[in-house]
Amino acid sequence: MNKNFDEIKDRLSIRMINFQRTNFEDGKDYVIGTEGDFSFYYVLLSPNQSEETIITYKMLQMLDITQAILHTAAIEADRSHGAHVTGLIYEEDTLNLYMLDYENEDYGASLILDKEIRKAIWQHLGRNYFVMPSSIHEVMIAPDYDILDPEDFFKIVRDCNASRAIVNESDILSYEVQWCTEAGLIINARAKEEFLNVMKTVNELKE
Repeated sequence: MNKNFDEIKDRLSIRMINFQRTNFEDGKDYVIGTEGDFSFYYVLLSPNQSEETIITYKMLQMLDITQAILHTAAIEADRSHGAHVTGLIYEEDTLNLYMLDYENEDYGASLILDKEIRKAIWQHLGRNYFVMPSSIHEVMIAPDYDILDPEDFFKIVRDCNASRAIVNESDILSYEVQWCTEAGLIINARAKEEFLNVMKTVNELKE
């Protein structure tokens, strides 16, 4: 690995993006990643964090690193900024909600890409949970009590995204709700039942 990468890796960061609402410059070979239904890109912050440069594949070649190495380093750099989880109430305490973001920084939605953070959230809740894309700056966490249908969470996201009082149009992240397990797996919430059925079948075959 290029020693220059060791000197800059702590200044890497991840930016979540909604490709349906954002047009990158034509001709740029930006390094793009996906996790579940989330899409994102990587940036290098200036030493004082006042400016950022989007990471390209050409830069990866110059640094002599793979995208996997870049991703791991960016996840660790973002984690060092500190995840902040806030308890919220929705519709008169009928649904427990939590917000995951940075306490004093923007772009905290990328924290949900960190598998260790997803597993830590499960340990705190003691159950699987839904992830609703509040904006590019934060995501909402809802414990899965097997009471509400996944489509109820999709409706919450649609309603929030439709309100400029809740989220700016330029900050809309996604309309897709994710679902997370104890192991940190993240999948589209509509695939929850299929996943559980497959796991049930696998466990029965093991018996």
